[in-house]
Amino acid sequence: MAGGVDRLEQLIREACEQPSMISFAGGFPATESIPQEALSEAALAAVRTRPRMEASLQYCWPEGKLGLRTWVAGRLAQRGLRIAPEEVIITAGAQQALSLTYRALGKPGARVLVDPVCYPGALDLMRTGGATFTRDPARADLAYLMPGVSNPVGNDTLAAHWRTLRDRSCPLIVDEAYAELRFDGALPPLLLKLARDRVFHVGTVSKTICPGLRIGWLVPPPAHLSAFLDDKTRDDLQAGTFAQTLLSGLLSRIDYDQHLRSVHGLYRERAACLVRSLERHLPQLSFHPPEGGFSLFAESGRRMDELAFFEACVACGVIYDPGSRFVAEPEHVPTLKLRLCFSSLAEDAIEQGVARLAAAWARAAAAA
Repeated sequence: MAGGVDRLEQLIREACEQPSMISFAGGFPATESIPQEALSEAALAAVRTRPRMEASLQYCWPEGKLGLRTWVAGRLAQRGLRIAPEEVIITAGAQQALSLTYRALGKPGARVLVDPVCYPGALDLMRTGGATFTRDPARADLAYLMPGVSNPVGNDTLAAHWRTLRDRSCPLIVDEAYAELRFDGALPPLLLKLARDRVFHVGTVSKTICPGLRIGWLVPPPAHLSAFLDDKTRDDLQAGTFAQTLLSGLLSRIDYDQHLRSVHGLYRERAACLVRSLERHLPQLSFHPPEGGFSLFAESGRRMDELAFFEACVACGVIYDPGSRFVAEPEHVPTLKLRLCFSSLAEDAIEQGVARLAAAWARAAAAA
């Protein structure tokens, strides 16, 4: 198994260097959606004078810049929860927030509730911490939830768990990385408001603005705030000052809600294009059309060697995210699974990419 994973990683890296490769991998926001002009203005303003340069390029506090924490608190207030900016910790992306949280909560052998297919970065953290996975909310010691839009399926899976979890006392890691990217613009229930004493709320602008800034945030229960700040300080002292300044400057220059409405339409159209193309070229795959986010998760009805199929895809000029990485129990993967990201591809590239996937399918099936 380990050799197969290593080979897959090598193939992905090599394929990404080929200019003609069409990539359904990675979960990137559309480059054209990044507010380039406002970002450039914010970058210039951050270094225009010596006082601004010092505020942008020197150290800041472990919890992050006040202006950015105030913005996060303001977004939560719009959803019905008033918290102080002092309750927000700015992190190096959502991944650091997840790492800090699981490091504090995870115990070897802990039973963690996860969806059957789930974000690999979270699964890896939990496996390293010695977790076991469960699909039964009533048996969970800890739950990892992605309300609104889950990764990789692109649908809201919260309802399947919340009825049981709301009556229990286990901690909840609530990852809202994609929550603002539902195509209908609807936001999920704010679990931080419903269970303030046990929700560890994680957010980020990596999907809504851009991942290169590496800015996320964590809102832990008040009883955990001091310990988390200490751990954050030991971890990396602080999130990058310049990236925080850049983001604050950008947010002061754009209408963030209008930006979200714009990307909702863009991603909705690309998702629909991917669904149509799969139905036309690869009816062998089953999936649920996504309600938001960047991807859909498809599964074949037959057994096929994942590495062999991926090699066939590379030969045909297309790559995707291997589905085994998203499965909590990868040893129980009887059929081929794929995460296909539509977010960063124009519609003609999506259609051409699916045609290449179909050609790879035919090649791998013939070889098998």
